[in-house]
Amino acid sequence: MPSKYLVEEYMLLANILIAEHLYKYCKDKTLLRVHPDLENEKKTKLKEFFEKVGLGQMIDLTNGKTVSVSLETLRDSGDSAKFNVAMRKFLTCLQCAKYMCINDSEPSMYQHYGLSF
Repeated sequence: MPSKYLVEEYMLLANILIAEHLYKYCKDKTLLRVHPDLENEKKTKLKEFFEKVGLGQMIDLTNGKTVSVSLETLRDSGDSAKFNVAMRKFLTCLQCAKYMCINDSEPSMYQHYGLSF
């Protein structure tokens, strides 16, 4: 659905613009929710799992964007069983969100793994 993707893009853009404003004007008063990359050990085990169940060539764990594209492609393939297995296993490997104050760290720490920005 093109309209769904358009709405998602506008939501992301709105969040980015608000974050940029807060970073510029409200550093010491802003709390961010960040989602770090997968831990290396969990990423290795996830890759091994996907290879064992025949999804190794379908899921690219390079970064959040490649994972997202891989999972969307798998979902669009129509094989809901494989997609559900991949999603459940992937979600169990994610790190918990962390909260941080903007002035406590460098901008490189502000990331959202799942959204790849």
